[in-house]
Amino acid sequence: MAAMAAAAIVGTSAGLVAAASNRFVDGALMRLTDLALAFPGLLLAMVLAGLMGGGTMPVLIGIALGQWPQFARMTRSIAATVLAEAHIEASRLAGLAEWRILLRQVMPRVLSQTFALAALGVGGAVLTISSLGFLGLGLQPPTPEWGAMITELLPYMDVAPVQIAAPCAALFLTVLACMAGGRRLAEAR
Repeated sequence: MAAMAAAAIVGTSAGLVAAASNRFVDGALMRLTDLALAFPGLLLAMVLAGLMGGGTMPVLIGIALGQWPQFARMTRSIAATVLAEAHIEASRLAGLAEWRILLRQVMPRVLSQTFALAALGVGGAVLTISSLGFLGLGLQPPTPEWGAMITELLPYMDVAPVQIAAPCAALFLTVLACMAGGRRLAEAR
């Protein structure tokens, strides 16, 4: 959740700045976003966790760096659509500052979708953390983590398959709940 919150704040801010800025700033921010989207999030988290020795902070930073471009793209798209509407032009003609327009008229529409994308992203983040733990790059012992549990239980899979099914089922149900929650939030819009 912390990684998604950081990604949402950075991505939403970048998307709002891009939508409200001139063509040059918008183009530069969107090219930076495209560059960040070119790197798979899991690979970025693996590289950071490997370089920084694993642990909580490298994993969270890696996940946040992998997820912020999605928030930036979505926010820019919604904000650009809202900023092109007639009532926004009327607000500008009435003398409202651009930041006030962004906060009062654009942000409420952006936030509903941001929460939905964040809920979907939490499921992906849980899966990324478990993948890193499975590879030995995630959270370090004694921190309990489903990916590390699966790795530790692999030698006993022939003897007691139920034991390895428990962390797999917990991981599956958690990701499923996050995805279903995100979908419900997106539909409730």
